[in-house]
Amino acid sequence: MRIGIIASTRDITSGGIIKVQPLDSNGQVADSTIDVVWLSMNVGAGQGIFSMPGVGTMVMFTRATEALGSLNNHLRNSDNPYEWVFIGALTSQNIQRRGESSISDDKNNADEGNDTQKDYLQRDPLVKNIIVDSGVPEAGLVYADNHLPQQDVWKHKCGHKYVMSHKITDKGRHDNSILFQTAIGKKVHIDDGPAETKMDRITITDEHQNRIIIRTGGDNPDSSTIHTIRNQDYTTEKGSQVMTIMPGASEKSLMRRDQLGAGNMEDFVAQADYRLTAEKNILRISHNGDIEERADTGSIAYNSTLAAISLEAATSITLTCGASTITMTPGTIAIHSPTVTISGSKAAIMSSSLDILSTTTLAGVTGTLNAHQHTGNLGAPTPII
Repeated sequence: MRIGIIASTRDITSGGIIKVQPLDSNGQVADSTIDVVWLSMNVGAGQGIFSMPGVGTMVMFTRATEALGSLNNHLRNSDNPYEWVFIGALTSQNIQRRGESSISDDKNNADEGNDTQKDYLQRDPLVKNIIVDSGVPEAGLVYADNHLPQQDVWKHKCGHKYVMSHKITDKGRHDNSILFQTAIGKKVHIDDGPAETKMDRITITDEHQNRIIIRTGGDNPDSSTIHTIRNQDYTTEKGSQVMTIMPGASEKSLMRRDQLGAGNMEDFVAQADYRLTAEKNILRISHNGDIEERADTGSIAYNSTLAAISLEAATSITLTCGASTITMTPGTIAIHSPTVTISGSKAAIMSSSLDILSTTTLAGVTGTLNAHQHTGNLGAPTPII
């Protein structure tokens, strides 16, 4: 049984052969390498788990001549027979010979290479004349609370990692979660933390803190949040998009869209109708601007089937159709048109002064215009036609 350092993982056969530089009894690293067969707890027939340690990792391997000899015979591999088999990687790596490092002999000096790393350097744990530090991935987090290993970590040498936690921190906070994280910070965090800690949630986050949060507990349970620094686009190619607040929700339930920036808010329907329906009131408010409705090629119709239509303005109301207008102000009603026709079975015009300054036809009305004035035709009152 030997200990050595992985010198290369390059294998032209893609069969999991690693080249290891063995250590001698004096802790010296050999210049030559030994081919070692990789051993996995579950691999073969294109399936299983494969995670090769990187160059520089301290490993233990052993000679298994008889067992591997049978394999060589089976594979007819006499030119390059398997002889050594990998047992496992040791949780000590970054080997340095004594005298080649400025590391203090004081075991209480922590390695600050990682802002959470608190691995204590240990001298000569295995072989005389070498110095090693802990090779446990994320050791500062794994052993951070109560000095107990309360996390399972699978970390790639490039920085990708998979962390399963089940621990109580030294501050009493429960951490019961699974974390998938890339080297640059994209992550999926599934947390079963107690509701009172506000960590009972699923969070998807990128390195810029764009995120999706699904909350199970906390101050706002059974809710979700989508937060992006820039755009959000929703596209459905062949189906529908439906946003629904189910019946039975609280009276405080609200569906709202807020545009807090300086840009516009637009709704556009390219080939069909746009409908706005409510079982109760519909209220549209513009606090500091106008409200405009326009039909480029169609009509605009207002219809109240059971009640009234009311138009109210503080300064004026104007109805315009071509050259004809009706303008209402708080003190006057002005009708301007090339021809004005008033038709009805009865008509009552009551005014102390009535000026008719246009060609006016009162059709179907019997009566007399009293207290009125003709312009250019003085005489007795004219009967209504």
